[in-house]
Amino acid sequence: MRNLFPALSCLLFFPTTTSAAKLVFLESNIFENPIIEDSDITLTLTGRTFHLGSRNRNENNNILGIGYNGYAIATMNNSFYDRSYIFSYHQKWYWQEWADIGLRIGGITGYKKEDNSLQLFGVTPLFAPTMSFRMQDFNIETALQTDVLVFTLNYQF
Repeated sequence: MRNLFPALSCLLFFPTTTSAAKLVFLESNIFENPIIEDSDITLTLTGRTFHLGSRNRNENNNILGIGYNGYAIATMNNSFYDRSYIFSYHQKWYWQEWADIGLRIGGITGYKKEDNSLQLFGVTPLFAPTMSFRMQDFNIETALQTDVLVFTLNYQF
């Protein structure tokens, strides 16, 4: 199962081949589409991660959060089993009827300097491309944060 996640991540971020013509089509298709205005409340119900470059890290992060109008706060057990708090803004672009492409920016607390040296006042920057798959009021979001794939289950109402 563990070897399946890298393959899935490639499919999630490059659902077609990686030829230059296909990537140009993908890029133009995304950024010419309208920005999605999230006016609903979003609950993040659970989350898991897959570490691409590190082993022996926590991958059952128990992510719980709430968001409104693109802004979100959440809490989780981070890769080092410490409690972290996340604040972010998530901008999404319509891509297909069933999927959106996005960018999540913000900050994460709870990392020690020896675990993550890139910090300012104890806050680690968050800059993560995302892809969300919609199924009625639920969506599954995948994000790439440094060398970590993050998978969350969200409910909007």
